[in-house]
Amino acid sequence: MTTHQIGSIPLAKVPAKQSKGAAKAAPEAIISQFQRDTAAIDAAPDPLLARIVLHMLALAVVLAVVWAIVVKLDRIVVAPGKITSQEATVFVQPLDTVMIKSVNVRAGDIVKPGDILATLDPTFAQADVGQLEARLASVDAQVARLEAEYNDRPYTPADAKDRNAALQFGLWRERQAQFRAQLQSYAEKIARVKASIVKNETDRSHLAERLKVVREIEGMRSSLAASQTGSKLNMLYATNDRIDIERTLVYNENELAANQHELKSLYADQDVYVQNWKSSAIEELVKQRTESDSLREQLSKARKREDLVKLEAPTDAVVLEVSPKTSVGSMAQPGEALFKLFPLGGGLETEITIDARDLAFVQVGDTVQIKLDAYPFTDHGALEGVVETISQDAFTDRNNPQTGTQPFYRARVRLTKTELRNVPAHFRLIPGMPLKADIKVGERRVISYFLRPILRGLNESMREP
Repeated sequence: MTTHQIGSIPLAKVPAKQSKGAAKAAPEAIISQFQRDTAAIDAAPDPLLARIVLHMLALAVVLAVVWAIVVKLDRIVVAPGKITSQEATVFVQPLDTVMIKSVNVRAGDIVKPGDILATLDPTFAQADVGQLEARLASVDAQVARLEAEYNDRPYTPADAKDRNAALQFGLWRERQAQFRAQLQSYAEKIARVKASIVKNETDRSHLAERLKVVREIEGMRSSLAASQTGSKLNMLYATNDRIDIERTLVYNENELAANQHELKSLYADQDVYVQNWKSSAIEELVKQRTESDSLREQLSKARKREDLVKLEAPTDAVVLEVSPKTSVGSMAQPGEALFKLFPLGGGLETEITIDARDLAFVQVGDTVQIKLDAYPFTDHGALEGVVETISQDAFTDRNNPQTGTQPFYRARVRLTKTELRNVPAHFRLIPGMPLKADIKVGERRVISYFLRPILRGLNESMREP
């Protein structure tokens, strides 16, 4: 080994024979002597673990960007609301001012159709029904009597012991006697006039024959007087007899004409009497039939009022509320709701309020996840539904602290799933339950959440304020 010295720095002795690797490393070792202490660390290769972590971070960034571009998130509009019934709430109320006699249900009771909720005092209703029934029976008996008179047939009441029927039967007999007596009077007058006409016609025939004979006698005596064979006195007697018979014949013919005219007048008067009788009967019949129809309608209403003294449940329902005024002995006023019922037979739906700013995203047919406030969805699950209708105009409710003066829209959601898990056995959905509705209105890529602020900033920065 030989030792060389460069300047003042001695060099280590290097063996004469060295390997190629040692020869290559020697200059680096020499150079490293002139560098700072951290140079060896900087020149050392990166640790394998560091290189792996760096590559993994780069890959994670690339994957995150790809994921943000590819993956979509559901766009949700949250709207508060409540459970409602598809059928309107039933309010049971009296028709008239009446006293409450008994109350048979309480709030929370389940009732079926026909169940009696309360009974009202029936005194006035029963009195009205009795009065109308009596008036109707009287009018019906009068109608039956008038029909018999108009059709000229005997009046036979269905119940001879009925007071109204007996009264009308007596009246019918009196009127029939009066009618028959008047017709009999006309018949007698007509018979007398007919007899006079027959007598006049007989007398006219006899007078005509006598006039013929008297005229022959007058002619013969005139001939005798002209030939002075007979006396002129006898001729004048014959002429006087002719004139007397002619006068009697004329009087008879006038009397015959008068009797014939009187006969026609009697027939006309008889027809007028019969027609007036029938006209008065039919007018009275029409009047009484109208009265009968009116009484039947009034009686039907009165009987309905009598039935309504028992307030009955119209359908399967739950008694939601009983009015504080509904107590035995109190007076119920017309139209005052005594009971509030919720129908059980109808379906349920939800009514939600959508902020006006979110309305553009919500459409009919959007799916909805419904979370009841009373049953946390993490423990019991959620209901499901579909948006069925959206109001065509906005509303404001100053009394609602959630909305204030902000406009909102109402929407109805049809329930498609009503089952929850881990709920009590008696659980059922009740109208009025508050809820939150998550309306799925579409999808949005994750990267848009990062790009939107940037794009908005660029758009707003590239203009003059």
